[in-house]
Amino acid sequence: MFGRKGSAVGTRTGVLMGEGTDWSIQEYSPAGVLVGTHRVMRKVALLTMTERDEYRANAMNSAKGADSISTERRVREMPYPKNKPAYNRIVGEADGDRVWVQPYPSGKDAPNDWVRLTPQTSVAEVFRLPARFNALAFSSSRVYGVWRDRDDVEHVRVYELPALRK
Repeated sequence: MFGRKGSAVGTRTGVLMGEGTDWSIQEYSPAGVLVGTHRVMRKVALLTMTERDEYRANAMNSAKGADSISTERRVREMPYPKNKPAYNRIVGEADGDRVWVQPYPSGKDAPNDWVRLTPQTSVAEVFRLPARFNALAFSSSRVYGVWRDRDDVEHVRVYELPALRK
């Protein structure tokens, strides 16, 4: 849950990969040679005791029957990291060279922020998407996904994105 969140996305020139322990993403050529490392200047959130306790409680509440013994042992012996993962996932643009990085959520009601990264120029921009919207795909000018209303009914949504800053 709070460990590494490995993510990878293919680009026109190779692959971008990261493990999420910090805000760095490695770029590899098609032959697997490291071409460079891209870093986004954002803080990595600390894992609080409250979040650990909530995780333990949720794990125990969802354990059924014989699973409760192994679940209790797992959450008791789990080596929790100091920090949360920096990001949740990486998504490439369908028609561009940029990638989108979703920061690891800082709580249930955390803002739905995404970072648009242009690896060629190391430009990073933060975008706030609507709450309860799950982004599934990006193009250079739009984001596509599913938004859930108050009744938890899914609706397909497409949102326009601002042009890349010069």
